[in-house]
Amino acid sequence: MRHLKLFSLLLISSLALLASGCGSGGGSSSGSGGGSGQAAQTITFANPGTQTGAPLTLSATASSGLAVAFTSATTSVCTVSGTTATFVAAGTCTIDANQAGNSTYAAAPQVAQSFTVNAAGSQTATVYMAGYVDNSTGAAVAEEWQIASGSSTPVVTALPVPSDTTSSFAEGIAVSGSDVYVAGNVFNSAGVTAVYWENGGNATTLPTPSGRTYATATAITVSGSDVYVAGYASNSTESNDTAVYWVNNGTTTTATTLPVPSGTPSSAAIAIAVSGSDVYVAGGGLNSVGNEAVVFYWVNGTVTTLPVPSGTTSSEATGIAVSTQ
Repeated sequence: MRHLKLFSLLLISSLALLASGCGSGGGSSSGSGGGSGQAAQTITFANPGTQTGAPLTLSATASSGLAVAFTSATTSVCTVSGTTATFVAAGTCTIDANQAGNSTYAAAPQVAQSFTVNAAGSQTATVYMAGYVDNSTGAAVAEEWQIASGSSTPVVTALPVPSDTTSSFAEGIAVSGSDVYVAGNVFNSAGVTAVYWENGGNATTLPTPSGRTYATATAITVSGSDVYVAGYASNSTESNDTAVYWVNNGTTTTATTLPVPSGTPSSAAIAIAVSGSDVYVAGGGLNSVGNEAVVFYWVNGTVTTLPVPSGTTSSEATGIAVSTQ
């Protein structure tokens, strides 16, 4: 009997100790700090909704004020660097938001958001071309064509010219933003005049350099609000041409005659490019030794003669481009 009472007391004590142990420590899914003394925290992370193409800046807050970290659970659709999500394919993107806690706050329960990523829309492009057509009377008419992406029907525009024009030619084209610039020439009974058109409007006449009778435009480019046109000028008393380029700043147009090496009586500017404040022009000319063709380029008016292979009988530079790195 005494042994039975002793056994009962021991059993009761063991059960009491077991119950006491079950009531201590232990975390919770709601972010409780439990018996560690750390405070709970939660994350607020709103679903960003359907995305298309452009990188997304992620935003979430923790009730503790600590920074939230983001990771992608679907790296085949989206990747995360810092707070920026980048989309690599269409599909469902899942972003996990975490806050690991510190000595004061326990780790917050993870919050995940899933959303749809659509394929980025394809870019549209418009092709611009300049040239001319011969009308029923045999006269050339300057034209501009525009072909929008996905369209099989080009839009053709006859460029306006002065009333006394007998023929007109479009020689070069440039696009800046939504503005279209075309360089060309109009002919009348007095000769040829260099012009350019902006957005199909009336032709802007380019001044003929002093001492010359005619001017011909060959190429055009645009930098900022300035329009640059390359060409050459000539007169009725001699066959030699002079390379020239024009700059229109929106208010006035200036003509710059380009120098050539000694012994080169004839020259023409055929192409033009602008990089920053520097103007590059390509062209050529004929020298006085056997009337041989030579090739030049100019940078801000300083001429450089380009070498040609031995035995060359004719040469000409027809284009120029500039790349800065």
